[in-house]
Amino acid sequence: AALVAGAVGAAAARQLRAGEPLDPGPVPAVRLEVPAPPAPPAPPAPPPPPASPEVQPVAEEQPAAVAPPVAPVQDRAPAGKVIPPSPAPEAVAAPVPAAPAQPPDRALEGLLAIRAAIAHREAKEARALLEAHRREYPQTALDEERDAAQLQLLVLEGRVGDAKASAEAFLARYPRSLYRPAAEALVAE
Repeated sequence: AALVAGAVGAAAARQLRAGEPLDPGPVPAVRLEVPAPPAPPAPPAPPPPPASPEVQPVAEEQPAAVAPPVAPVQDRAPAGKVIPPSPAPEAVAAPVPAAPAQPPDRALEGLLAIRAAIAHREAKEARALLEAHRREYPQTALDEERDAAQLQLLVLEGRVGDAKASAEAFLARYPRSLYRPAAEALVAE
């Protein structure tokens, strides 16, 4: 079947390349087998005849799918032992992380501009952008990326001694950074 489908597909591709309209040809009939519907459930059994004409019991209907209620654990103590109810858990406030001082989108845009200036080897532009970014966003979630960009900028400016010192500080501040290999390479030089 796959070989036939491949041949049909190739023929259609040739027609399209030649600019001819596609002719689907005769469409084979497809027979679908649909499973028979399930048998209807058996009708409920008729209620038993009343015991006497004067008294007729009233049966309450309960859904079959509902399970009987389960007693709480504290109510299932062994006979003779009383378990006091447990106190209600106190609401514990989760610590809320400090929000960045500025919207992260603008901080990210600034960081991307710094990286672009470094990539284009525009050291003066990158330095101006980096200093402006540091003033505008003194503490953000992007500090690590900004510090890594500063390492690259120091190398671009030819300030190898400053780059090594900054790389050591970077490694101490961000020991698990993704930029660690690059910082270690600067320290090793």
